[in-house]
Amino acid sequence: MLLRQSARINMPRPPRVFVPGLSLHVYQRAHNCSRIFEESVDHECLLDLVRTATRANGVDVHGFAIMNTHYHLLATPQHKDALPRAMQVIDGGYVRYYNEKHGRVGTTWCGRYKARLIEDERYWLTCLRYIDLNPVEAKMVTFPEEYPWCSYRAHALETLAGWLVSHPMYDALGADASARQRAYRDLCEAGVPKDLLLP
Repeated sequence: MLLRQSARINMPRPPRVFVPGLSLHVYQRAHNCSRIFEESVDHECLLDLVRTATRANGVDVHGFAIMNTHYHLLATPQHKDALPRAMQVIDGGYVRYYNEKHGRVGTTWCGRYKARLIEDERYWLTCLRYIDLNPVEAKMVTFPEEYPWCSYRAHALETLAGWLVSHPMYDALGADASARQRAYRDLCEAGVPKDLLLP
């Protein structure tokens, strides 16, 4: 019995498959659901890590939300090693930053980041809405445009530019930026079905 238990404990984690060109919903939670993004400088630190690590390793980021205890990304890797390499820099870099800031040791995360493949293209926009509306769902703000640490304003109110990369599913919302923003606002106003929300 002990041998069987030991074998289970020591089994290697199953490899994760990342398909180049296929988007993923990536999310990471703090250990014990701790509040690890407390000040604007914390959010900006993670965003800087995301921007530099994804650009350097071949990951297109389409959307994001940085909450108090976790963060979300909607991203598409350009090759099979792109996301793991980028995430190693992002999560490791934030641990070093947070530990140095607070004079502590150990990890800030509850485990490996999660990455769900989005194989149904129709779900892509649902996932983006889920991420952009996360602050509203968490009752941190009343309207998504009030929250500065998500990509809602980039999709709904401003021209998508800079480090965020557009996606064919978002581009198909309208013939120009104004039409796409209007269509996205309408989608977000309709909300996200509760059965599609993460546990």
